[in-house]
Amino acid sequence: MTGDIEFPETQLLDRLNEAWQSITDLAITVNEDHPSDADLAVVDDLRDRVGDIQGSLDDARRLLPRTTPLAEVSEANRLYWMHLRAFRPVYELRRAARGRGREWQTWVGGVELAVARCESPLTALDGALIQRVGFSDGPGFTRTQHRHGGSRE
Repeated sequence: MTGDIEFPETQLLDRLNEAWQSITDLAITVNEDHPSDADLAVVDDLRDRVGDIQGSLDDARRLLPRTTPLAEVSEANRLYWMHLRAFRPVYELRRAARGRGREWQTWVGGVELAVARCESPLTALDGALIQRVGFSDGPGFTRTQHRHGGSRE
């Protein structure tokens, strides 16, 4: 029965949409649920990085199905791990919230939870991308060219 088979292109689009939705949910937490006195550089940087990740995933969504968005997904993952999950940005956000009251503590906890919820969809997107590349070498390439760096003709 073919109804149970998910083709790499369909799977990639589904995983991309799931990753995009998780980042969008994070963006709502960061941009709309923030404390009223959130005019700090660390918060501005967080907003910018989340926006950058959204932009990379938006670019990837526009490219499918014409091409495989390797660079765009790679950039989204790089930004996620370097600017949202690394020690330094998490520490800076927690430090900014320290001593600012319960509203800030609650917001930072919500941001951290929303950031963590993005990991699984981004990881699944990577897996779907790898599977897609395994099925299709992309426009203008044959498997022989891809493996050997040139045509064997």
